[in-house]
Amino acid sequence: MTERPVEPDATITISKEEYERLLAIVAGDGPSDSIETFCASEKMSKAFYFKMKAEGWGPHEIRCGELVRITPLARRAWREQRAAAAAAGFRRGSAPQAAKRNPQAAIVGTSVGSANLKME
Repeated sequence: MTERPVEPDATITISKEEYERLLAIVAGDGPSDSIETFCASEKMSKAFYFKMKAEGWGPHEIRCGELVRITPLARRAWREQRAAAAAAGFRRGSAPQAAKRNPQAAIVGTSVGSANLKME
């Protein structure tokens, strides 16, 4: 059985609970990810995730005992930092880290480890 693609102007009916869940995710109040679910959704290996963390450019983690979670806000900040670094031509690390290696490549307004990223 093949699924038909949804037309751009088509109306999709979902439950109120699903609608509220999706709104919470968009607002940044949605469920947090484990390392496993974060890696799966970002299509990266756990080994690469731990390498990013060791190099200092992974997402912010919340730890409670042995439980490690990545909030939607931390994911969003991490993606913005990665986009800023990629726009500046850096494949690995963050722009401020790369700027230490190449001072002419500094990006104004980025902040490592902060949920706020100013993009101009």
